[in-house]
Amino acid sequence: MGAAPSRPPAAGIPAQLSVQYKSAREAFGRGDFAKAISKLRTIIGKAPDHAEALNLLGIIGMQGGRAAEAEALFARAVAAKPDEPGFLNSHASALHALGRSDEAIATFRRALAIDPDYAGAHLNLGKLLVRLGRAEEALPHLVRLGGLRPDDAAVHFEHGELLYGLRRFESAVAVFRRVLELQPAYPNARFCLGNALWGGKQAEAALAEYGAAIDADAQSAGAWANRSVVLIDLGRPVEALADIERALQLKPGNADFHNLHGNALHALNRHREARQAYARALQIQPAHANARFNTGLCHLVECEFAEGWNDYEARWRTTLNLGRVDTALPEWDGRPTQQRLLVWGEQGIGDQILQLSLADAVAQRAPQAVFAVMPRLLALARRSYPRLRFIGLNELAGSGCEIQKAFWGTGAVVRRSLDDFPRNRDAYLQADPARVAALRQRVSGDERPVIGLAWHSRAVLYSRLKSMPLKTLMPLLADSRYRFVDLQYGDTAAERESLRGAATLQRLDDIDPINDVDGLAALVRACDLVVTISNFTAHLAGALGVPTLLMLPWSTGRQWYWHESRADSPWYPRLAILRQSEPLRWDDVVQRVCAEVPRMLAGAGR
Repeated sequence: MGAAPSRPPAAGIPAQLSVQYKSAREAFGRGDFAKAISKLRTIIGKAPDHAEALNLLGIIGMQGGRAAEAEALFARAVAAKPDEPGFLNSHASALHALGRSDEAIATFRRALAIDPDYAGAHLNLGKLLVRLGRAEEALPHLVRLGGLRPDDAAVHFEHGELLYGLRRFESAVAVFRRVLELQPAYPNARFCLGNALWGGKQAEAALAEYGAAIDADAQSAGAWANRSVVLIDLGRPVEALADIERALQLKPGNADFHNLHGNALHALNRHREARQAYARALQIQPAHANARFNTGLCHLVECEFAEGWNDYEARWRTTLNLGRVDTALPEWDGRPTQQRLLVWGEQGIGDQILQLSLADAVAQRAPQAVFAVMPRLLALARRSYPRLRFIGLNELAGSGCEIQKAFWGTGAVVRRSLDDFPRNRDAYLQADPARVAALRQRVSGDERPVIGLAWHSRAVLYSRLKSMPLKTLMPLLADSRYRFVDLQYGDTAAERESLRGAATLQRLDDIDPINDVDGLAALVRACDLVVTISNFTAHLAGALGVPTLLMLPWSTGRQWYWHESRADSPWYPRLAILRQSEPLRWDDVVQRVCAEVPRMLAGAGR
């Protein structure tokens, strides 16, 4: 934060002092601080209220790291000229340096009350508010500053960084582009533009900007590292690995880069090597939550549950927003208890469907347990577990519980190895039998088997890699031996229309797959077979015991519960897994689905 330079002294100052002050300013401008200090002290000795000299001497003190001395000088300058915004700006900067933030904010605002167009005070106040975590308050000051200095690339860069921090990615993109218009070689502008584009899910555009940043500065380790993240999302893990290894060559001691190195290896299904990369990150930074969490994922994906659950607990300290519930209750230690235990569902709806498979085992240890899930899962959960108590996640305040545990946290208690999974259980969720019967009549117009389809995910992580266009399933849809039902959530009208004349996919518009989960469960149960990608329909079909063919991307990645190198699922016994043989290639998976459908139907029964 900069103090304001002194103006020429006002009229009424003796001419001799004016000459000396001018000489002091010239010495300051040349960097001859000793001479400037000598002259300024002479002036102040003769005129103790010489505001300009006090201010300039304070500026020199600030530059020399003597904030306390400078603050006293600025305070005297303000006392001499209380309506001078430059002196108030200087004083506020010193107050901030001394940690007196509230006083600094008030003083900056006094300066702006006098001169609303004072650019320096807008800049300094904005920066201070950002540092205090009050970015929303800071934004109007940087917006105003941009209007006052429309051609100042540095000002726009500050504005763009603030917008990015506020997750206003589209606006940040526009501002960073303005920076590059004003100054094409502005340091870090392309890198930050790439960050903003990536934050706004514009992966291809972000990739291009990171590439441009690397072209401009091949030593930009951050650009290499961030480009690796985008490449993983685009299904190009080999290139991602090369990029993050280049970043590590430039900064081998960076814990974040070792964590990203692990992510690239994880995306290549090289999980043991990934764990070694995460271990290096933790060696450098033992409290690195993402590396600890990712280590847990590597164990869990290989069914190493005892090791995985412990590290998975780090999920609440990561940069991921997993929606932790703050109940203020003590945490259950896993021992049998008669206390009222609150077990709360976490993460997405697919996770919570999977978590419901743990409810029986948890209740055996905690008979008074109360299970909190998404409200749209309540009807299904209560029907499936009539002896257990379920509430919505919006009803926690009235649960009457004494201790608590996140649902996945109970895995460390009741699922420590594959031996802990129930045997001979096809289903743990029960759809409404009346709705199933009614829907079966609607979808089975003849003797052909009914196959339900889902092909898209809108999950935050890796939805691009998990999803496919509906037309990719045409080899299956063209098979007239089967009837097909649309189980996909969202608006599928355009995609279904594109099939006209080539295939038929029945849609029941009175079933809302997003909000009427109980209705979707009945529709899924009315099918003879479900063919789906990794979304919550897959979990629902598996939990209902409907024979399911699950199409997975080449790398399971963060969807650890599908595990690795398995064609089946310990969670869902009637689910079979078909994986891509290489990234982004679905055609071979669909061909294998076509071959597997008759076998699955033959063994399904109803």
